[in-house]
Amino acid sequence: MRSVGRSPSEPRRRELTAAINYLAAGRGLPGPSALSGTSSLSEVLEGLPRLEPHQRREGLLTFNLHAAATLAAFDEAMTSLAPAPAGSIGDRFDQLALVAGAAMLRNLGNGLDAFTMLHGVTVSTMASELLPYLPEDGRRQLEAAVVGFVVAAIIGFDMNPLDTVSYEPTTTEPIVELAMRVASSLDDHDIKFAAVCRELAERRPEALVQIRAMLESQI
Repeated sequence: MRSVGRSPSEPRRRELTAAINYLAAGRGLPGPSALSGTSSLSEVLEGLPRLEPHQRREGLLTFNLHAAATLAAFDEAMTSLAPAPAGSIGDRFDQLALVAGAAMLRNLGNGLDAFTMLHGVTVSTMASELLPYLPEDGRRQLEAAVVGFVVAAIIGFDMNPLDTVSYEPTTTEPIVELAMRVASSLDDHDIKFAAVCRELAERRPEALVQIRAMLESQI
């Protein structure tokens, strides 16, 4: 909607129309309303398949998210993952954000693939802000929904799962540098990404090295 208002075009109008129709239909990714398995997050994420080229579609990122969610591996992941311990759902969201951030790094330059994984970072981090306002069953529903998004995003958009990214720590404060870069770009997604990286850095100082790598490559 912001992009249409800033620079209207027919493709953007069609995309906005499709998004509104999607939301009006109320269709979300399939999955349980709450997690009930016994496997750890690393066990569930390890070995996830990726969509084959013939299974992928161009257009809205929701197309490939739903294609990923039709695979048996998606259902297996959602039913096998153990819920986070009581009071630790926010920690799980931070872990999912870093997982999505690593996948974003692996797919930089791949257009919608990296863009979708960026949303995995922002969705996971921003979900933590909702936890204080939800009852326990609502928190568990949110946990399952965010896990489902990240799992589907990895299956549908992490097309370089075997690549590794090497980087060295730096003494430069990454959040300060990020703020300077965002100030020059003023891109909506860069601003949201900057905000969630700041939140992650405050809660998880050990994540600064990974965030630094994301900043150097993304913005």
